[in-house]
Amino acid sequence: MMDQALIRKTAEELEFVLNKYCDVNEYAGYLKNSMMPFVDDAKAGKITKPVEWGDVPGGILFDERGLSQFDDLEDAYANFKHEITGGMTEDRKKLFAIFEENRKEIEEEKRKKALEEGNKPG
Repeated sequence: MMDQALIRKTAEELEFVLNKYCDVNEYAGYLKNSMMPFVDDAKAGKITKPVEWGDVPGGILFDERGLSQFDDLEDAYANFKHEITGGMTEDRKKLFAIFEENRKEIEEEKRKKALEEGNKPG
């Protein structure tokens, strides 16, 4: 069962952030144009079955067209896409746990390296 309230909330958040950037960044405008049918359907409660991950447009604009510089836009997009593609499934919970563990390991390695470099004679 898809959480219609959460889908609507993430749709509204995405629309708000898209409106914030669409006039200052052409790729944000492209993203808005491609996402608004999904946003409108979500706000109207019309997304009742998970959308296929690959059917949600725009993700490539973050890496290849620089939209990742806008953290709030990237977060809003990711949250909305996550909800309309089925929300937090058991597989996704496991995957996010792995990502979090990897992130912690990377941060610890960075911290150790910074300490080592700080202790080297100048």
